[in-house]
Amino acid sequence: MDMNWTHIWNNDVKHCLEHLHAFEMVTQVDGVETKILVHFGHHTFTDDKETGQKFQWAERINDHRYFSASRYEASKDLPGIIRSELAKQQSYITAYYNKKNIECYYYINTVDYVMFLEIRKPQDIDNYLKVKVVSAYEKDQWGTFPNGKKYKLSYLLSERVKGNYLLKRKKG
Repeated sequence: MDMNWTHIWNNDVKHCLEHLHAFEMVTQVDGVETKILVHFGHHTFTDDKETGQKFQWAERINDHRYFSASRYEASKDLPGIIRSELAKQQSYITAYYNKKNIECYYYINTVDYVMFLEIRKPQDIDNYLKVKVVSAYEKDQWGTFPNGKKYKLSYLLSERVKGNYLLKRKKG
C-alpha cells in the first residue's frame, strides 16, 4: 500500500488523519474486475494560505504548506466521495495540464467538491490502477476551474487500464 497518514499537529492540537489511509477497491472497467489503489496527498489537508501551522514533508522540502482546518474537515468525506465516484463512473472529468508545475491532472467537479487526481497504471500489472487524490477542497474555496477537455470517468479509466494517456506531459 502507498501513503498512510497518521496525524498532524496544529497549534498543539493533534488531528487524526486515519480517514486518509490508502485503500484498495474493485470496480468494473470495460466489464472486467479492476483493482484500484486510492491514496491521498498532503494537499487534501493543507494549503498555502499560512493560516495554520507549517507542514513540512521530508519528501518535498520545497513544497511549503500549512494546516488548513477547512480542508481537514472536508477531507473526512473524501474516501466516501472518491469510492462512490470510482464505482459509479458517471461523472465527467477534465484533463488539465498545469504549466506552472509541469504536471498533468484530471479533476472531478462534483456538486460540492473538486478533486485533482493522478491516475497511473503500473507496468506489467493487468487490471490495476493507482489513483492519487492530489488535492481536494470544497468548491467555494476556488473561483474558476482550469479549462480542459472533458471525458466521462468510465472512458478515462478504460484508457488508463490499457496504458493509454489522454493528456501527454509536455517537455520543456
